[in-house]
Amino acid sequence: LRRRMACGGDSLPRRLRQRADGMDLISALPDDLIFEFLIRLRCARAATRTSLLSRRWRRLCNRLPELCFRDIAPNHLDAALAGVATAGRVLSLLEIHVSDRHPLQSHRISSLLHAAARFAPAVLNVCILGLKGKWSGAMADAVQLPCFRRATSLKLEVTGVRFTLPPAGDFPALESISLVLCCHIDLANLVPRCPRLRKLRISSLMLFSVIVHSPSLEDLDVVAHGPVRRIHISAPSLKKLQLKALGCLDNEFSLSFSAPLLEKLQWMWCSSSSPSVGFGQIWRLTVLNLNIPKMANGSESGSTDLQPPRHLWLCIEPSVILTDAVQSIDGQLSRFLVTRFSFLDLMIGKASHVYGPLVLRLLAANTSIQRLRVKLCEVREEACSVNCPCDHTNWRSQRISLSNLKNVEIEGFAGESHEVDLLKVILRSATMLQTVSLHLSRKVSSNTNGCMEEVSQLSKVYPSVILNIYHHSGDR
Repeated sequence: LRRRMACGGDSLPRRLRQRADGMDLISALPDDLIFEFLIRLRCARAATRTSLLSRRWRRLCNRLPELCFRDIAPNHLDAALAGVATAGRVLSLLEIHVSDRHPLQSHRISSLLHAAARFAPAVLNVCILGLKGKWSGAMADAVQLPCFRRATSLKLEVTGVRFTLPPAGDFPALESISLVLCCHIDLANLVPRCPRLRKLRISSLMLFSVIVHSPSLEDLDVVAHGPVRRIHISAPSLKKLQLKALGCLDNEFSLSFSAPLLEKLQWMWCSSSSPSVGFGQIWRLTVLNLNIPKMANGSESGSTDLQPPRHLWLCIEPSVILTDAVQSIDGQLSRFLVTRFSFLDLMIGKASHVYGPLVLRLLAANTSIQRLRVKLCEVREEACSVNCPCDHTNWRSQRISLSNLKNVEIEGFAGESHEVDLLKVILRSATMLQTVSLHLSRKVSSNTNGCMEEVSQLSKVYPSVILNIYHHSGDR
């Protein structure tokens, strides 16, 4: 039907439009049914062309509560918005999409947003993929956001624009904000002007500071493409936080955080040119996930055995740049909001490094760990250097308190001597250990048979521990 209307012809034969007595069946449809049909077209242009079916539909098109304009040239878009504008008309949804085939200057984007504000939409989605003019850093042309006083949801995907706020005025109804691919937005000024904000998503090319103070915010998702200098978050209702630093953390990076109801946390550092967040001299943290489950009655989980355990997942890789200062693991974890956890999952890109000291320092930082899972990944083939700082401690003779550790699983175990030494320290320290499962690497060969025999003998030294050894085919 939509395809035939787009061709400009009458899309239904007369015999289908009229009964034998001459009554126009399409014109006789109730308004609610026609509205439902027009809305489902998801295109204002297609809805207007339905007037070919009936003159009455043309009048109903001007009363649609939802308007979607897609792939329309900017000049035609201005005319279309002016054509449907009537005094006092408000919309439940206004959606505008301008492709990169029609790049707009900042003043045209500003004019378009103010035209959209006149419809007072409850939900406004604007996607403009092409920008004419400067768009890097502070030199980007500014676009002032109107105060969408009725909007509950605002989604702007506008490439390279630096958004500014009006000198006065709030966004009293906004519950959800999504700003994607913008150049900059002042969160410290925006968030306090949204008293009902519950969900905030920002993807910014030049977001140096993440300053969010909100009593209502529950979900925060931030993607920063440049170096981040400050993260200051105070959100007593926040339950989910995701932060991706695609550049790196500034050398003078500062962090303050308060979110007592937090349930899910993800930090991601994607820069390979600097340590960003270092563990010692060679290791850098790239991803941190923390799940904090709730009790059935809704109260926050704590440290007692009756409450569900917290689950910490870390991805750690060797850094390209070696740092001089050795930073404590426990200090780093507390800095990034992690205090107590029961399940620890590690993904380590070992690159032939000795990873035993790293794992033991993580275990020593939280002795309440009940389950340890380690996945070892080779990130490059070159051998560890003779003077590499990865093995400059007497960690092999350590004994740490692991009275809660019950299960250990290592995937990618190659049977090297330092891996066996780590296993010995864990067995010696974990008095309540029940099972150890080793999934052997495909690189296990005859050169490591001696070490594997030593591993097998450990089951005799610690008979209370069930030792499972799996070959890469999955056989035990």
